[in-house]
Amino acid sequence: MGIILKKCCFWISLRRGCYIIAFVDLVFNMALIIFANDKHITHIERAMAICHCIGCGMLLIGALVQSTVLLVFYLITSLVNVAIHTCIIVMASIDFEPKRLIVILPGTFLVCLNLYSWFVVYSYFRKIDSATYEEGD
Repeated sequence: MGIILKKCCFWISLRRGCYIIAFVDLVFNMALIIFANDKHITHIERAMAICHCIGCGMLLIGALVQSTVLLVFYLITSLVNVAIHTCIIVMASIDFEPKRLIVILPGTFLVCLNLYSWFVVYSYFRKIDSATYEEGD
């Protein structure tokens, strides 16, 4: 059955948590697209940030209208985003230099934050899906 969260951060409802996640994730990815210079960011990462911004918009709308279809797009883009950032962290760690800690430490924190956000959205997805399934009986 899997891990299902009841609340976001132990006290915020899953729906409100989805709103917060969509806004914060959108701001981070927009900053990545706008302010990152080409030396430190690849075109793949920038394209993924654009797709993930669309996913954040769909998360916001999906939480608003309680649509599982819209939540799925966010869940997919979030996992791809985590995979790309994990690859970047591993590549920076393989050829380690002290200056790469600027990429490794915040990147690791953001991957963990994105995984927690994914679990919150997935839990909300399961909550909506089970409510829809029960209505169909």
